[in-house]
Amino acid sequence: MRVPEQLKISANESLDRLIEGNRRFAANKTIGPHRGESRRLEIVKGQKPYAIILGCVDSRVPPELIFDQGLGDLFVIRSAGQVIDDAILGSIEFGVAELGIPLIMVLGHTRCGAVTATVAILEKNLPVEGAIGALVEAIKPAVDRSKGHGEESIDQAARKNVALEINRLKASPVLSEAIKAGNTKIVGAFYDLSTGLVEIMALKQHEVRRFSAPHQDKHHNWRSYKMSLSPSPHKTEVSEFHLSDDVVTKINQVAASFPDRNSALIPALHLIQDQFGWVPPPTINQLAQLLKTTPNKIYGVLTFYTMFNLKPVGTYHIQVCRNVSCSLLGAKHIIEHLSKKLKIQPGETTEDKKFTLSLVECLGACGTAPVMMINDTFYENLDAKKVDTILKSLQ
Repeated sequence: MRVPEQLKISANESLDRLIEGNRRFAANKTIGPHRGESRRLEIVKGQKPYAIILGCVDSRVPPELIFDQGLGDLFVIRSAGQVIDDAILGSIEFGVAELGIPLIMVLGHTRCGAVTATVAILEKNLPVEGAIGALVEAIKPAVDRSKGHGEESIDQAARKNVALEINRLKASPVLSEAIKAGNTKIVGAFYDLSTGLVEIMALKQHEVRRFSAPHQDKHHNWRSYKMSLSPSPHKTEVSEFHLSDDVVTKINQVAASFPDRNSALIPALHLIQDQFGWVPPPTINQLAQLLKTTPNKIYGVLTFYTMFNLKPVGTYHIQVCRNVSCSLLGAKHIIEHLSKKLKIQPGETTEDKKFTLSLVECLGACGTAPVMMINDTFYENLDAKKVDTILKSLQ
């Protein structure tokens, strides 16, 4: 196998980018990156997608939309029930061997029509016309391994189908060699049509179990979604994410000043963020025990307020307001200027981990728009020249 030029982004960073985009989609806060004329012209000479998505042909599951990505970001391959044939396998091998794509995601979804049809055909012994029989044969092993009845059985079979397709991919000599060399990684994922969330699946002995928040709710919404779906290259080991004695003492002091310890949740999260620079998922259970609340409630607060960082950020976290006043007075140009200067898109961090660029809905300074905040400092009445001066002072 020819050794391709590897992309600078790792598999874990690719996965983080996908999950972050999906959070925006589920929260109806998409930014639609890489969709303008400049991006179209930029990729004319070549493509450098950072993830392969093997998904279903279902019109309700378009990867570029549900992951809030743009032109040239994803290498998308779709078939009914994400069933793999030689052409699809060859396409995936091409993406890894020739383009150096570090991540392969097999994406299933709830209420899958291909799985539903397969179940009906098998249960009722219905005749199959044309090439549909090949799809039924490919999905049948997953259906045979599922239990229960109705929609729950359909989704269970769809999950098992993801696991089986991953096993087929791993049987490829080209892909297995790339995995062994650490050049690529395969993950399974499952999209919920109702919530808009993509859930990363852990595979063990050909079975699938769910990554879920400690207090699992069958009808969970995006605010109770667990953020830590995969190891991130920026994270320290989980064992290192312990609240310091000083932070624990301060949290208890704050909580003691309220009739209900839950009322100390926001100041407690600020204390955690002060310690780590973000709120690591392992600290959520620790905080839940301190405040005598549930992890789900904490996740709800974390994902509602943009002031909390759900993943590691750069030394300087730049948050640009894009609400009405700021937008009318040039926020779009400020965002574009920052992206150009830092060579990152909103939601990304520079390679040296110095700057992270984020968009927020309001910074409460409409009278001095456009506005941005870097860490805890406000910068108002911005224009390109001011932005350059500010960035230079932080270099």
